[in-house]
Amino acid sequence: MKFAKEILSVIGEWKKEVTQRIRSGWKYYRPSIFDRYILRQYVLVSVFALFFIVVLYEVVQVFQFLRWFPEGTKGWDIFVMNLHEGTYWAMIFLPLALSLGAVVVFTRLANHHELRAMVSTGISLRRVMLYPLLVTAMLVLCIVFFFQEQVIFPLYQRYFAYKKRVFERVSLENIDHFKDNQNVVVYGPNHTLYMGERYYALAKKLENVVILLLLPPKTSPSEAPLAVTNEYLLSNLQMIEQERSLEVLRQVNFRMRIDAKAMVWDKGSWVLYDGLLWTIDPKTLTVKTERFSSFSTNILSIEPYYLERIWYDVNALRPSQLAALIRLRKKSGQFYADLEAVYFSNISYVLNAFFLVLLLVGLVDISKKKVSLIEHLVICFVSFALFYVIFAMGASFAANGDLPSLLGGFLGTLLLAPVSLGFYKRLRT
Repeated sequence: MKFAKEILSVIGEWKKEVTQRIRSGWKYYRPSIFDRYILRQYVLVSVFALFFIVVLYEVVQVFQFLRWFPEGTKGWDIFVMNLHEGTYWAMIFLPLALSLGAVVVFTRLANHHELRAMVSTGISLRRVMLYPLLVTAMLVLCIVFFFQEQVIFPLYQRYFAYKKRVFERVSLENIDHFKDNQNVVVYGPNHTLYMGERYYALAKKLENVVILLLLPPKTSPSEAPLAVTNEYLLSNLQMIEQERSLEVLRQVNFRMRIDAKAMVWDKGSWVLYDGLLWTIDPKTLTVKTERFSSFSTNILSIEPYYLERIWYDVNALRPSQLAALIRLRKKSGQFYADLEAVYFSNISYVLNAFFLVLLLVGLVDISKKKVSLIEHLVICFVSFALFYVIFAMGASFAANGDLPSLLGGFLGTLLLAPVSLGFYKRLRT
C-alpha cells in the first residue's frame, strides 16, 4: 500500500507540473493585442502587395497583346480572361508578396519603436513573429493540398478557354468539346497502341479504331526507358498508315490487332463494336481473323482521360492530372521526367514561400535604432531573385533528365530551408 501511495503521489506531482507548464506556455503564446495588430498589418500589406503585382503584370500583358486582339473584342472578355490568368500568377508572386509584407511590417514596427516596447515587456522577437509565420505556414499548406487542385489550376485552364474565345471567337458553350481529339495515337499500358479517327470526350467514344498489342521490347534490365522509345512510331504518319494496312509486320512486332468502328467506355471498361480481331503469330507471320459485333478484354486498360486532347499548357494541369499522366508514361515505358519535374516543382515553389519569409525575418536586422526600409527591400528582392534562379535551374535540369525529378523539383527548398532556419536561429532576441 505504501508503494502504491508513493506512485500515486509521483503521478500527482507530475500531472501538476505538466498542467502548470501548459498554463504558463498558453499564457506566453496565446494571441495578444500585439499579435492581432501585427498579424493584421502583415496580412493587409501582403494582400496589397500581391494584388498590386498581379494587376501590374496583367496590365502589361494586355498592352503587350493589344494589337493582336481581333476587331470587336469585348472589354469584358479581356477582363475575365486576365482575371482567370491572374489566379495562377498570384501563386507565382505569392513568395515575393509575403516577403514584402514581412519586411515592410517589421521594418515599420522597428522604426516606430513598437518592437522595442514589445521586447521591453519580456517578449522575444521570435515570439513576436510567431503568428505571422504560423499563418504563412497554414496558407502554404492550404494551397498545396487544396487550392492547387480545386481552384488555381482549374481557373488557369479556364483562362485558356477564354483565350480561345477572345482570339479565335470560340463559344464557351463548346468548352467541353475542347477535349475532343482527332487522329488519336496513344501508347498505353500492356504495350498497346491505340489509333483512332476521332475521340468524343463527353461520350467517351473513339471512332474508327485500330489497336495493336505490341510484343514487349527486348531491352536489358540496365537500360532506362528513353523519350525516343516510341517517338518515331507515334509521330511518323506514314509509318502509322503502313501499320494500319499491316505492311510492316517485320518492323513492328505485334501479336494482336483489333479493328472496330467504335470503342466506348461502359461501366468501367472498354467495349468495341463491329470489328475484326487479328491474331498474329510473330514467328510464322500467320494471321487468324475473327469478326465480332461486340468485344471486350481486360488488356484494354487505358483510362478515357488519356485519349482526351490537352488543349491547355502543361503547367495548367492539376496535380491529379499530372499524376495520372505520369502513371501512364511509366506503364508504357515513356519519358516522364518532365511531368514529374512540374509536379514536384509546383509543390516546392509554394513551400518556399514560407522559407523565404523565414529567411528574411532572420536576415533583416531590426534591432538597430534606425532601420532602412530601402535596404531591406533590396535584400528582399535579391533574395527572391536568387531563390527563383535556383528553383528554375533545378526544375529545368529535372525536366531534361539531368537530375532526378524529386531532387530537381525540390532543389530550391533543399538549399533554402537550412539557410533560412540557420538565419532565423541566429535572430537577435
